[in-house]
Amino acid sequence: MESINSQPTYGTFSQEVLSIDVPVSLDTGQNPTTLGTPMTSRLSRSLRRSFPALVVAGLIAATASTAYAHMGIYVNGIKGDPIAASGNGTYALAFSIGHGCAGPRTVANPDGNYDSTSLEIFMPRNTDGSFLLDGSAAAEPQIVNSASYRATAKYVVVAGVSRVSSVVFDKFVLPASNNGVKNKDTNFLTIGVKLPSLATLKAKTYPIAAGGEAASATAAKIYFPSMQYCDVSSQGVGIQAATSTPAAITDTKDPACTSVDAIQTTLIDEWQTKTRTPSVTIIASGTAAVAASTLEYTGNMPSLAPATASKYCSDPTGYNPRTLTMADKFSASYSAKTKSLTVRVAGSALHSGRKYAVKTSTGTILGTATLNVNGNASVKLKGTAVSALKVGDSIRLTFRGALVGADPA
Repeated sequence: MESINSQPTYGTFSQEVLSIDVPVSLDTGQNPTTLGTPMTSRLSRSLRRSFPALVVAGLIAATASTAYAHMGIYVNGIKGDPIAASGNGTYALAFSIGHGCAGPRTVANPDGNYDSTSLEIFMPRNTDGSFLLDGSAAAEPQIVNSASYRATAKYVVVAGVSRVSSVVFDKFVLPASNNGVKNKDTNFLTIGVKLPSLATLKAKTYPIAAGGEAASATAAKIYFPSMQYCDVSSQGVGIQAATSTPAAITDTKDPACTSVDAIQTTLIDEWQTKTRTPSVTIIASGTAAVAASTLEYTGNMPSLAPATASKYCSDPTGYNPRTLTMADKFSASYSAKTKSLTVRVAGSALHSGRKYAVKTSTGTILGTATLNVNGNASVKLKGTAVSALKVGDSIRLTFRGALVGADPA
């Protein structure tokens, strides 16, 4: 028996857009949820994506499966070169995000491309819960740590044993644009995986998808469903209601949100649908993978067609964090008990004497902060406007009318 806090339904995929203000878990058969964080906004499924297939041939090679692949998988630091696989070796599989999440086109973000902040990779499993990477013994992935991200394992208990069900990578910001040019940055989010041989897989009694036959199979494909998350809090990102009028095909900006549209805190890219799920194809050395004789496993083989892409709108009070010159130098903390807002600015001597305005997202002035000779300031603000704040409200720092910093209170 398996126990887990939120029970997955293996082999099923939910297609609806999730509603507002309830903790949710996308039921994909792999139980994808963000690490310890309930999704409290509707999640956009921007599905203009596809994954490369990772071919393991007694040899392994990372190759793109379609012309639109934007996510790379590197094996032991190399993409494209074959690597001998005996079924005993452990390989570093690096998932490389190629771009951000799609969202509304605005003046501040004309491409409608939003920075990636988290990726969850799910261990391949059957509809009966079997872990497909297991050989003669349980094959647990290794967490490859890095100063560039945080990697955290999530577990389920199977027959009294804790097993890694997924790995969440977060605490990073992968820019969707570099100096105005989109999709130029990437990163390596890495796990160590022991890959079984084809002979080991064929000897198993895993449920095989329709059309497969273990005896005559020359290859086996294993999928790694994944979810890419983009934190868009306070950036004015919205999804239109079905009754709203979307942008015309000739428009260069998406329309302003109305009262029936939903402002987002998180966008997602869903890497678990047909043609978009990263996969490993394991074959015997010296042979080639042939689709007709490649095994796929029920519950692991993606069956969900891509959902219709969302229609976007924007909230004019939103901002683009890439344009904030004091983004990492400004913080705001609100105390509901004392009805006070503490604002800190950590600049440099070059900013000495500058007077910044502290505002709400709608432009209400809460106070000012003047930097000392070292370029720093720590100010406690009070007053009627401050008393009306709530914890989590977006606080803005402006200089000569220009937005230079933002932070949730």
